[in-house]
Amino acid sequence: MTRLVACIIGFVVLLCGVSLSGAASAQQIEITFAKRYDVHGSIEAGQRYIERVIAEFERRNPHIKVHYQPLTGDWIEKLTTELIAGTAPDVFEMWGDFAVNWAENGLLLDLQPYVDRDFDADYIRGFYPGQWEATVLVSGPNAGMRYGIPRYTNSTIIFYNKDAFDQAGLPTPHQLEQEGRWTWDTFLESAKRVMRTNGDLVTMWGYHEYRWAQWVYSNGGKVFNWPEAPTEYMLDRQEAVEALEFLRSLIWEHQVVPPDRWSTTFSRGDLAMSTHWGSCCIRGIEAEVMGQFEWDIAPLPVGPKGIRQGAVFLDMWAISKSSKHPDAAWEFVKFLLSPEAMAMAAWEFGEQPAHLSGVEEYVRAFEDVNVIYAIEESMRALPWYDAVVPRAAQVNQLINPAIEDGVFQNTKPVRTAVEEIRSAIEALF
Repeated sequence: MTRLVACIIGFVVLLCGVSLSGAASAQQIEITFAKRYDVHGSIEAGQRYIERVIAEFERRNPHIKVHYQPLTGDWIEKLTTELIAGTAPDVFEMWGDFAVNWAENGLLLDLQPYVDRDFDADYIRGFYPGQWEATVLVSGPNAGMRYGIPRYTNSTIIFYNKDAFDQAGLPTPHQLEQEGRWTWDTFLESAKRVMRTNGDLVTMWGYHEYRWAQWVYSNGGKVFNWPEAPTEYMLDRQEAVEALEFLRSLIWEHQVVPPDRWSTTFSRGDLAMSTHWGSCCIRGIEAEVMGQFEWDIAPLPVGPKGIRQGAVFLDMWAISKSSKHPDAAWEFVKFLLSPEAMAMAAWEFGEQPAHLSGVEEYVRAFEDVNVIYAIEESMRALPWYDAVVPRAAQVNQLINPAIEDGVFQNTKPVRTAVEEIRSAIEALF
């Protein structure tokens, strides 16, 4: 048993008997719950989860009736309109730059008073630090408000094709990690040696990447100086530029990454390694591969400065500021974070629990996958920058094209791409 697993089990035992549900009331209350039902799994699995969590919550809280509202189509636009009009669901999911925008514009309920009342220090320590700390706005007129509670955890990990490594006679990323040799250098060496071609056709690529900030973090860099000075732009600092240049070189110099990153996906079987979309997609990969090849996950390789630090994404539960029943909505949010509800999500569609009280069932749900690596990566990960920087949507409109030009399309030098947007970013703040 690893030290981390032992600590987790001890933490779960510590929390046994802690109730996350409020006392019953004679008055019948109705709230609305909005969520996508097909995320990270089948529609059927999503529907089962929603039915089960609502039924169990209502059994424990007979005075509260929960009505489910599916989020489909252009739901972000629709929900924005409802939030402004004061007709939004009571509880809903959110993430990224649009969540920051809602909070900055005062459309969400500040959950800090509820946290202060119901969560003690031991319970708070059960959240992944990068996620938990990022749920508080750090600048602007609403600075200090806790605008959401982590819903599940998605961090950057490495998926790898075990069959590809075996066929190439190479140690897997897991084996290299166990030997203390899983670094950027051995990662690159592995990516080169595992590749296979048939004439001009690449039949096995060494690596595949959708994300990029985890490379910056693992080289000691940042996108913005969060949490100390979240509007201080740092992507043009040397550590960040070195990391982005390394990623660019994987595509254009070493040619171990397909130049069109949208042309394939890990489950097709022609990628030896990939971060895919992160640990949120383990169950999805399992369903898509369907035994066509053996695979597993590994941690990110250690960077040249001895740092291993990935990115964690901020998917949250939120409560509308206009909710007529905020106390009942909060009780439902707390239940969604209970070990029982998180176990339902883990078994139905493989979501990594946002709280350590749920990881024991999560590990059981993936007996053939080293999900302990996902847990460990999440413990040390920094939040993806657009969850913590003010005016995140406008920032993304500047940073995303710069990364595309400098890294993925190679149409201008990396340093030029990230330096030339500095003035525009600073003008936002």
